[in-house]
Amino acid sequence: MDSAGCGKGYNEIAQYFNYKLKEAIVQLRKDLPLAAITYVDIYSAKYSLFLEREKYGFELPLVTCCGLGGEYNYDDGDCGTTGQWQPNIRWCM
Repeated sequence: MDSAGCGKGYNEIAQYFNYKLKEAIVQLRKDLPLAAITYVDIYSAKYSLFLEREKYGFELPLVTCCGLGGEYNYDDGDCGTTGQWQPNIRWCM
């Protein structure tokens, strides 16, 4: 886990993917100078919500909105079914 509580290995893969994607876009812009290519880094925007959770009003960003309790309030079998909403959790992602 990293300092934000997220899976470090998964984040490293996402960052590497974005790095290679940026490289590919640079090459595409050279190869296709008249093309309009837009790159949007959703990873960084979303990750900042975890790193700066208080700034954005998230108390427990890694806790699900539904479930049966536990560290992440997640239950693989019941999350999303009627009656699983946990009203004590005010913010979730």
